[in-house]
Amino acid sequence: MSNDTIQARTYVSNFYAGGSPGSATTRSVFVKPSLPYTTNQTAPCPVPASNRCLLGSNLAYSVTTDMLDSQTMLGIDAPERDRVALKLSVTCSPLRTTDLVEKREINNRTFLVWHLGMVGDAEHTFLYNTETPRTGVSYKIATVAALAPGFNSSLAGDWKPIADFNRTDAHVSVFFLSQNNLGYFTPVSDPWFSANVNVSVGSINLFHTDSAVTTIGCAEQYQMCNPQTGTCTKPAGYAWLRDSILIENENTLGLNFAQRATASRLVFAIASTGASSTVQVLGTGALWANSLVFNGNLAPGMPDNQWQAEVLGWFQTSLARIQAYVVDFASNAGKLGALGSVLSPHDGQDELSLALRRQCRSQLVQTVGEVQNFNFVGVAIVICFSSALILLDLVLEPLVSLMCRRRNAWRCITEKARQADNKLHLLRMALANKNGSDWELGSRGVPVRSGQGDFERPVVHEQRSLVSYEVGR
Repeated sequence: MSNDTIQARTYVSNFYAGGSPGSATTRSVFVKPSLPYTTNQTAPCPVPASNRCLLGSNLAYSVTTDMLDSQTMLGIDAPERDRVALKLSVTCSPLRTTDLVEKREINNRTFLVWHLGMVGDAEHTFLYNTETPRTGVSYKIATVAALAPGFNSSLAGDWKPIADFNRTDAHVSVFFLSQNNLGYFTPVSDPWFSANVNVSVGSINLFHTDSAVTTIGCAEQYQMCNPQTGTCTKPAGYAWLRDSILIENENTLGLNFAQRATASRLVFAIASTGASSTVQVLGTGALWANSLVFNGNLAPGMPDNQWQAEVLGWFQTSLARIQAYVVDFASNAGKLGALGSVLSPHDGQDELSLALRRQCRSQLVQTVGEVQNFNFVGVAIVICFSSALILLDLVLEPLVSLMCRRRNAWRCITEKARQADNKLHLLRMALANKNGSDWELGSRGVPVRSGQGDFERPVVHEQRSLVSYEVGR
């Protein structure tokens, strides 16, 4: 999963971030290089306690995909009756959690302890060592996540959030960002990266973080639809979507076997994606801001909406991973991973297994060979014009000769001049030396002798540096 996430992040840099299409000779293997989505900067707070949203109850940032058709967007080739549609969304906001933090001495060290709910057997959610800035490090990021329950499963995940953060209809995660000893050259007003503490280092003024740790909370939801019936699962967390699709007697969408095969593939593709998964795997590499750090702990200023750019990057990475997992189902048998398996084509003859097996041969991709852009119309014009010139060169002289012959050829001055200037006739006249009685005009205007003849090699006149022919008798 680590390599998958790294590859997805690289793919995002080329095909999602900033709308870049990648390098001129790079082409995405996916039928759609990037999946369509919309953003909203006035979304409702993602956690139940709206007072926890630092910017206000309706100033969260959300990203939502269009309804993604399984064929046109993801390349699972099928007639319309066998397709499904998928929608994903994430809503995030900087959080107000200072009242949930305490300072505690542990083994003679001072820690800041966050109490947003137990993680495993630990009573706290997150620990921050106050001595960390002394190590000279810059960004560090951590996350906790809680999976909302499905209708056939209970709440999952290590984090058991308190009521302020607990949602049963979404996957909730909190991200803890510490900037430590990082210094900016200009003040930063972004609510997650906020840094306005002026610190002089020699003759340089730097701006350090306002808070030891800042937090963002996110809620992710998934929805799947049957385009044939117009029915959809409710927007919910992953577990609810999984149970809706994979539990046979809960086929609420009325999917046929081909649709269920497609839907199950998408459910498994979604399983290991999400913002928290991206951050857990990439660490500080999940921050676009981290790429701007130089000399270990220096960075330029940040725009006021840098936190939104980070959220969008996590969402795009999830989309790229889903695209890759869909294609890998049919093409990447050599990379099964820890949970992969190989099935005999003679096992599992039920309708769902057969539908999945057929999809191994029905995945749409684009060619990834090197591409050279050219103007087809321009190339066609050049080819046609060149062909016309070649054809004209071949037929012009015979046509003119034909016209002259019809008008009594030897009264045509141009015909005489053309023959006199012809290379073969110039050679004939040199060899004949005024006597042309043994020569006649052959096919295609080539002069030939009617009989045999002996010719001496060209004679060189050294004083004049000229060469001439003398006809032998």
